[in-house]
Amino acid sequence: MRFKELFAAIAIAVAATTACWGGYDEYDIGPFPYYWLFMFPNYNADTNTTVTLIDRRDGTVEVRSERGVYTNYRVLVKRCRQGHTFQSSTNTCVAPVSESSAEFNYCATNNNACNDSDGALIGISASEAFDTCTADTLRTLSWHVASGSALRDIMEHPDRDTVFPDLGDDWLWANQSRETTTASVYRKLDLTEFRSKSEKHGVLCQHSGDFL
Repeated sequence: MRFKELFAAIAIAVAATTACWGGYDEYDIGPFPYYWLFMFPNYNADTNTTVTLIDRRDGTVEVRSERGVYTNYRVLVKRCRQGHTFQSSTNTCVAPVSESSAEFNYCATNNNACNDSDGALIGISASEAFDTCTADTLRTLSWHVASGSALRDIMEHPDRDTVFPDLGDDWLWANQSRETTTASVYRKLDLTEFRSKSEKHGVLCQHSGDFL
């Protein structure tokens, strides 16, 4: 096959892959070769689930979860946890002088003052986790605390440390809480616990807009 024919075949394959997700939109990382150079898929045979992390190299990561042929989710999260700074020149995260500035409470009180009737974290009371994400302006997008499903898939992904270099073994708050005094925290290898809402832990932000 001549070079032009090979390149055309590759272009068609990339276009077909993109079409499955509704085409390029304002959040897409751009044309070939970025999809393949910075895409990290992982298939779990036990759950028939493929989770793909795509480092967009602009401070954000696309998380795609495909479970069988019926359920897909596609979300955008920040590459660096809150309190850490993204360096575009090196595509790295820089930690603060004091790690205490990268830890936030879920709520100032151990009750449902920071949750709506569905358990989502909202800003009607003092929530440092909520405030740090909603105040963020990366890529001029709106942000909220990452969902438990996205955090779980990120934490158990074998390429997590490559795509998210600054998460370490720290706990991260999830957005939703069905408990009165506690909320879920996640860390590496899909370890999950319930912690008092007034405790301080890490936060990863997820784009609040539609991304599907």
